[in-house]
Amino acid sequence: MPMKSIPLVFLLLSVTYLYSQSDKRIESILASPRTQLTKLNLPESETTKYIPCDFAGTNFSQQSLVQLIQNLTTVKVYYVYTQYKQSSTFDQLNLDRKRFKWFAATFPSVMNDFLVDWQILEQTGCADYTEGDSYFHGFVLVHRPAADSKMRVEEINSISAYLENPTETFLEPQIDPILTQLPVNTANSNTSKINTISRTAPAKFLEGETALMNHFRSNLVNSPDVTPQRIDKWVSVSFIVKADGSIDSLIFTETYPNAAKDQVENAFDKMPEWIPATVNGKPVDSKVNMEIRVSYSADVHGLYTREGVKPDFSDRKIAEPVVEEESTSVNLLVKPEPITVKSSAVYKGLELFKGKTNTAMVMDVTGSMTTHIAAMLHWVRLYHLNSPFTSYTFFNDGDMKTTKQKKIGETEGIYMAQNFEEVGDVIKKAMMKGNGGEAPENDLEAVIHAFTNDANAHSVVLVGDNYSEVRDLELLTNITRPVHVILCAAPKFVRCDYLSIAKETGGLFILNGEIFDLSALQKGDIVQIQKIDYKYNGSNFETLYKGEIIY
Repeated sequence: MPMKSIPLVFLLLSVTYLYSQSDKRIESILASPRTQLTKLNLPESETTKYIPCDFAGTNFSQQSLVQLIQNLTTVKVYYVYTQYKQSSTFDQLNLDRKRFKWFAATFPSVMNDFLVDWQILEQTGCADYTEGDSYFHGFVLVHRPAADSKMRVEEINSISAYLENPTETFLEPQIDPILTQLPVNTANSNTSKINTISRTAPAKFLEGETALMNHFRSNLVNSPDVTPQRIDKWVSVSFIVKADGSIDSLIFTETYPNAAKDQVENAFDKMPEWIPATVNGKPVDSKVNMEIRVSYSADVHGLYTREGVKPDFSDRKIAEPVVEEESTSVNLLVKPEPITVKSSAVYKGLELFKGKTNTAMVMDVTGSMTTHIAAMLHWVRLYHLNSPFTSYTFFNDGDMKTTKQKKIGETEGIYMAQNFEEVGDVIKKAMMKGNGGEAPENDLEAVIHAFTNDANAHSVVLVGDNYSEVRDLELLTNITRPVHVILCAAPKFVRCDYLSIAKETGGLFILNGEIFDLSALQKGDIVQIQKIDYKYNGSNFETLYKGEIIY
């Protein structure tokens, strides 16, 4: 074979591989449940892009969005269609597949990004073919706000307001306007699958979600070793709710300390009967997968998720914070949602550093990090008198530099506070200077800056943004002290760059308050995080993605 043909062969192999990956992802998404709603309205929003196609066809418009979308950080995609069909032989799944293949060819970076969430919406209100054109069909992309001056000012105002009136709640900007049109808990809402006609209802705890959480909090008490051992674990179990409502066959799906297992077993021994699942109105046995928080901390002890979804505690009365009419929160045309900062990944991660010493904090303060910044500020304010942190470094990926102006190790946009009293002003200064306006960021340059300028720092806690690539990963070989990673914004997959940083420096990887010590991993070993496997190949990590989408 002539030498000049070899690059072409490699190119063809690469393209073939990418299409194969896209095909697997498409089939996986199409196999997921479809959330039903009567008709989707299209709200105006600065954080959504609509890509419509014709009713029952594959002709897409908005081609002008192609370049724009490539420069945005997409976090979720909705595929929307109508249930109505004129002929009983019409193949909806085949039409869906054609539309997805167009999307994959047009936006390959979005289709192949593990961090993008997907949901299929089936509109049920169309009763006649002539109504079809009044319904939206196509894709809705939800993305982080564009990093412009308006967004920067709004985020700074939001942080300034929080600094003036710090509370345990923070108005988190909501970027997804579609959520308000969906059932409160889509995991338990009307869903359908192509070619599936049975109607099912899942098993439920008799008195509701809040009562179930209170049951766990009251009965996860049998073992006296949880507090002395400072156990804080999400314990994953499965069990059967039988057709008569009784509980059977409790199984721990992973290995846990006996003190944690003992508490969970005690709670299930005292579990009252449930309302069984039904199929077409008939009670049936059903399997329930659940994760339960066993912790020495009363704040999180007894929390749980079911099938990876947080429960809807709408039956619990909570006093909502009063929001002034002239709120300084970010206005994205979607009502901000009050969250408890103690429930954030940053706050739970920082809790693990109580009592530590000689540690420097390094934090990303680029766009869309306001909620995480508020959680950090709240924790540091509470514990600053006995703070483990000898300095605080904040980075924005080069101030206002363009991509061409950014050199590895010299991107800058890094600002340091030597003590807690300076933190608020330094954060606002770093945010005011702007940001690089793109996803990759200079995390490791900021870490090196902290080690260089803080002689007392024996290690660094890096608060990283999961949606951002690490631009300067090649600098990792220059770091000889531990870097502990607290990762934000990781609902399902985690970015492998951050696993590598923790592993190669001898630091810890921390997600939602859970510690992953990667130091003992050898080449070929696998670590499971949030039910996703990551393989260490001797120098970095790779996601072992098998095509399944579990949201």
